[in-house]
Amino acid sequence: MFATPIHNLFSGTSHRSAVLTITAILAMMSLIGVANAATPVAHVYVAEPTQILGYNAAPDGTLTAIPGSPFPISVFGMAVTGSYLFGTSFDGVHVNSYHIQANGSLVFATSTNVAKFNTGTTCPNLQASPLVLDHTGATLYTVAYHGTTCNSTSYKSFAINKSTGGLSYLGDSGTRKVWNFPLTFSSNNQFAYGAGCVGGLTTPYWAESFGILRRSTSGLLTYTTASGPKPPTKDSSYFFCRSLASASATDDLIVGVYKLTSTSTSLFNQGSMLATYEMQSNGSLTTNSKYNNMPWVTQVGELESLKVSPSGQFIAVAGSNGLIVRHVNEDAAPTRYTGLLTSDLIDDVFWDNANHLYAVSVDGRLHVFTITADTSVEAPGSPYSVPAGGYAIRMIVQPLTH
Repeated sequence: MFATPIHNLFSGTSHRSAVLTITAILAMMSLIGVANAATPVAHVYVAEPTQILGYNAAPDGTLTAIPGSPFPISVFGMAVTGSYLFGTSFDGVHVNSYHIQANGSLVFATSTNVAKFNTGTTCPNLQASPLVLDHTGATLYTVAYHGTTCNSTSYKSFAINKSTGGLSYLGDSGTRKVWNFPLTFSSNNQFAYGAGCVGGLTTPYWAESFGILRRSTSGLLTYTTASGPKPPTKDSSYFFCRSLASASATDDLIVGVYKLTSTSTSLFNQGSMLATYEMQSNGSLTTNSKYNNMPWVTQVGELESLKVSPSGQFIAVAGSNGLIVRHVNEDAAPTRYTGLLTSDLIDDVFWDNANHLYAVSVDGRLHVFTITADTSVEAPGSPYSVPAGGYAIRMIVQPLTH
């Protein structure tokens, strides 16, 4: 610790002075250690039916309750900007804004009626639809349902008032077949991508909804004619149906792909794979993925969440049978890294910027894993009990480090 022998530091001083000096140094070191241990690397919020559980994540991944948690807040979909947490009310009518205090606690800021902008439709406002933010946290996007059978959707764009947390309506994206899956943005924030495999609306039973949207300088999202071709199959005895997407910082897009037949009534009849796309300057996608070079991720069951890590090194793949992590390879297929990290049914996953992967289970458990190039281990104290087992629990993570 000391480059100079410690006894030389106190030559010429009295024994009592030396003791006091050493005591002061040790006390200072102890305070520094406590400060470091107490400095969180992320705030983690888990939404239950009648409350939000808030946690501070330590550098080793240990979770401790945020002061005031649980918060008596009833929301479903969530998004965070650093200053605000946004949550969809259970009636699907409002998006509520909560100011995130320095210690992570939540204080109500304002509420915006977003349903009043869903004109020309009698469809219900579904709270299960995700809230999505662009990379800068300037614009919030919600989903609205349309059509006589409510089988199509559009994205509504809202500018965020950074002083109040209020939302100002910007416009509508145009409609597509029913699709309420999260969007993921290109690194330049100009394009958004999403994929969903939707059942029961068409013949054959499963139909794909894949979208590419352009974000204007105002923040408004609209659908484009940019292309995103399906990976080719070996023959016509089956087809691919894409579901979920996650973009890397180097503009690779990784997409879940189900292998289905015309008689499939389950997404999991034939298993699932990952396709890799490269984004082009006009938003279009190119791919070398096809039936014989896409990695299988069947071990996780039906896909629930895909998230590329901030470093771009890993992708978390979560599903009904558990969670795995694969290496991301630029312009190539993700390669194996871990086996099943848990066999829980994982609803959603998020990364922070300190090598932690958070996974929330419908079984009522919150897992924290430390994932680096050298190790993949569950963090101390994980998993944590979240009491709403059996409920589709929602989670959001606010990283506090860069």
